Amino acid sequence: MKKLSPLKLVICLSLFFTACQENTKDMLIGKWVVVEAEMFPTEQSTEEDKEYINQVNKEVINQLKEEESFFELKKDGTYEQYILGDQGSGTWELKKDNKTLVNENGDLLTIEELSKEKFVMTRENEEYGFRIVFGPAKK
Repeated sequence: MKKLSPLKLVICLSLFFTACQENTKDMLIGKWVVVEAEMFPTEQSTEEDKEYINQVNKEVINQLKEEESFFELKKDGTYEQYILGDQGSGTWELKKDNKTLVNENGDLLTIEELSKEKFVMTRENEEYGFRIVFGPAKK
């Protein structure tokens, strides 16, 4: 059996990961609406943080769905969002790991799941984390 040279192996792997990144990026492009959302405590959350998280989960999370909050990722690396009455925009980039989005502020958003019908994103800081499940917007 013929062995791949290290150079050929590196080239093959590079092409594979580039193709995967393009496929992931293509799947992200579009308008996604909030289907469900939750905040959760982290290991560093204080009791005060946990109370805040419970309050937000009771009061705010349902509003995200009722107000048709959305996150729209565009092919040119920009995004628009409408979250709880606040409209915003900026830039985004998919990291080489195909699991991390980063915005213009350096915020890291982790892609937990991605398909044509579902996009699950999480983000954590010291006090809390959040998980948002998006579905494709109806056209």
